[in-house]
Amino acid sequence: MKALLIAEKPSLMRNIQSVYNHNHNRIGFDIDFVSQQGHLLGLKMPEEVNPSYKKWDMEQLPLSVPRRYKVLTGRNQSQNIKAIKDAIRSGNYDFIIHAGDPDQEGEILVRETLDYVGNTLPVKRFWSNDQTEEAVLAALLHLEEDNTKDNLAAAGFLRRNLDYDYGLNLTRAFTVKSGALVQTGRVKAALLKIVCDREEEIENFVPSSTYERAFTYQDYSFVDNSEQFETADALTAAMGTIPTSAEVISCQQKEKKTKAPKLYKLSTLQADAYAKLGFSLDKTLATLQNLYEKQLTSYPRSGCEYISSHTNVAAIYNSVARLVDNDITSHGLNPRRFSDVTSDRTYCNDHAIASEGHTGIIPTGKVFGLDRLSADEKSLYALIVRRFVAMCMPAKKSLVTSIIAKDENGYRYECRGTKDIDPSFEYVLNPRYSAKAFNFMPEVHSILNPVTFTPKEIAKKCPSRYTPKTLVDYLDNPKGFQDEDGNTIKYKIGTDATRSNIVNECIKCGYFSMEKGAYVPTPFARAVVKEFGDMDLFNVDTSAKWESMLEDVKSGEANADAIATEMDEALSDMITDLKGREVESLRMYRNGGSGKSAVKGASGKSAGTELGTCPCCSNGKIFENTKAYSCSNWNKDPKCGFTIWKNSFGTNITKTDVKKLLAGKTIEKKCTSKAGKSYTAELAFDVNNNKLCFAKDLDLESPER
Repeated sequence: MKALLIAEKPSLMRNIQSVYNHNHNRIGFDIDFVSQQGHLLGLKMPEEVNPSYKKWDMEQLPLSVPRRYKVLTGRNQSQNIKAIKDAIRSGNYDFIIHAGDPDQEGEILVRETLDYVGNTLPVKRFWSNDQTEEAVLAALLHLEEDNTKDNLAAAGFLRRNLDYDYGLNLTRAFTVKSGALVQTGRVKAALLKIVCDREEEIENFVPSSTYERAFTYQDYSFVDNSEQFETADALTAAMGTIPTSAEVISCQQKEKKTKAPKLYKLSTLQADAYAKLGFSLDKTLATLQNLYEKQLTSYPRSGCEYISSHTNVAAIYNSVARLVDNDITSHGLNPRRFSDVTSDRTYCNDHAIASEGHTGIIPTGKVFGLDRLSADEKSLYALIVRRFVAMCMPAKKSLVTSIIAKDENGYRYECRGTKDIDPSFEYVLNPRYSAKAFNFMPEVHSILNPVTFTPKEIAKKCPSRYTPKTLVDYLDNPKGFQDEDGNTIKYKIGTDATRSNIVNECIKCGYFSMEKGAYVPTPFARAVVKEFGDMDLFNVDTSAKWESMLEDVKSGEANADAIATEMDEALSDMITDLKGREVESLRMYRNGGSGKSAVKGASGKSAGTELGTCPCCSNGKIFENTKAYSCSNWNKDPKCGFTIWKNSFGTNITKTDVKKLLAGKTIEKKCTSKAGKSYTAELAFDVNNNKLCFAKDLDLESPER
């Protein structure tokens, strides 16, 4: 018997081949190896299938495009696909071993290659969640039948096809209707609205506060949260007598046990890596991929948080615990019985692993070559190791104290505090952890005197922009979704494996920028949401439900063809809706902030960053263009002619300068005359004559810089 193993990528092929060479006699048949270079194929664009689709025409939508593969260009894909085709057709092999990555993408990636080259040989599946010799050998000795992954493949192909259909059709529809290139898709649209809605919340935020009765005794705060008041004066007026003492009427202490957090999946690791290491989503994934290929960690794109009951926790712990040994020994920590770890449902779930196809992200136990890791790899590896070691530690023990006191008016106040009895895993997760110590424990009926009555202000917090951590957290577990019976449902938006790419696409499309570590929607993004954001495509609930349906296909609970039909009908309804809409032109955003030309207008101008409100027409917005700063109403009726040329008075006018000018301030610039003579001048914007001029030519009492 002889097999041809097709690996997804060269590094995986080399590792499997090495294990095979060391264990050839145990495997019992011969294997030749060939590798893909990742993605070799893609679906043809509509115009490549039908030349009439080259022109974007609203009446053609939704497009009816047969799905046909094309070989991707670059990295020798043509030679790669030919080598696989020639090998399969050589007649030298009895069966094929599919060795794609153990996930949805890996499943369809090799399947589509086999389909493209016309394979007729039987196929078996190599399936391993990590690349240790033990795991690879086990997978070679226990090859699975290919049809065991049919549901996974069906979900993967369905996801790909839906993303293709929705992305192509709706990008064309939005672009034709608006006059600007509006790139969109199933998940991208929802993500766009999430970030834009948050920005609107921030802009519309009105600071406000409520007040609760409260007093302090020594350094301890007592609060009565049974009633809230709009002002501190209203609270004081309702009090009658301001208390100066209070009687303790209850004092209770309870021991609380807290387990270590679950193991990392990709999204939670990305969130933690951003918060603790400052890593972007992309950087975390790329670094994690390197660790995986070096056999130091398990599969990187996992959406699972559990280990298997068969995981050799003891062996892994004994290998990696020394990396945090200082924190373990200095605090006298000891792991619990490893059998207790694998029987703990908080961390061990064979059913979830079978559904996901992976374990959580854990160290493999291999520690050889750690000294050759880059600084980024060491930092990320340390997070993963500490999370694993923390799982092996006993639960944290705390003593929670609740003290209730009553003032002379009869109002009841509570003081709560926590004291760490045994921080346990906290020292592993955070070497700088400081144990909590709440030591106040008065006797019942004791008098607290004197107390300082100070109403507690509860200020309404302004929402924060999404960071990589908070955005990933939200996408992984959006709040507020309910079924028809009002029961809360846990949905996800996108997958752990795809979210990084989608966020990056939003940045490349000119929808988001990064400012101080947070995602900021561009004026273009907000204009898109303003025009189209009421559609189901942008509805977070809709996107999450679509993801749930895809998961149902993956688990075998739903039929892929039925879901495809339902989604096709939804797409058709969206197109019909768009055809009947009156849409405001978005041509002023022709480059979409991405630097790429989209739909060109008569003037050839392109809009970029919004700088402020136009002082001439009062309702337009000022944008930076290629050569000038112009008003968004340049093409409206009546047209606004506001223009400040970037090169004026022989000097460069910056965005900061324009913002000052729009605020009615002057700017001091080093200018150059036509004769080439340098001079310093105070410049201002003349609203009446719509031009930049010398400040001295305007009647300004006190110029501001």
